[in-house]
Amino acid sequence: MRWMRRLAWVLKSVLLVTSIVVCVLWMRSYWRADWIRYIEVSGAGELITRKISGAGSMSGCVVVGVSRAFMTGVGAGDDLREEFGLTGLSPGWNARSRPLDSSGLRYYDDDSGWGPVRWKREISEVLTHNSGRSREDMQYVRVSDWSLATVFGAWPITSSMLSARHTIQRRRRARAGLCLACGYDLRATPDGTGGLVTRCPECGREA
Repeated sequence: MRWMRRLAWVLKSVLLVTSIVVCVLWMRSYWRADWIRYIEVSGAGELITRKISGAGSMSGCVVVGVSRAFMTGVGAGDDLREEFGLTGLSPGWNARSRPLDSSGLRYYDDDSGWGPVRWKREISEVLTHNSGRSREDMQYVRVSDWSLATVFGAWPITSSMLSARHTIQRRRRARAGLCLACGYDLRATPDGTGGLVTRCPECGREA
């Protein structure tokens, strides 16, 4: 049983720290957009394919999404990469933070979902300035920060409050000469001047 209590303590600590981090991101997300992404790029010349998987925080929500895209066309590879939004991004893990503006919020205008959980899938295909063709399949799920903070923090906060209440109650009972388990009066004499009985006559717990 001791290892179970230790495991529960570790889990509650991790959940509480996670809830605090979400609250910090929640406040920050209204003026900064933070992203961490993994980028995979392949191809050269007339064909480039790209996949971006990542998560971010912006406008009071956490967004997790995947974007798969490819571009074909005649022209230099640098032009295609610029059209494709790959300039300045290297394959692998990338972390970015930028001031929040309205351009990043246009994808959220018509998404579907229920309550704090929303999702969307968008497939777009356009012609590039090189007479090529670009196709992108983008899908994401976003969850409001307040709901995540509530889910992660409900158990550890409630448990801590109940534990504090239980500790205060036990201390009050000990000072008053009452049984710590059931609250029965353990004083041997009615006026409270005598010593305490060795065992609670109500629940049997040793004093």
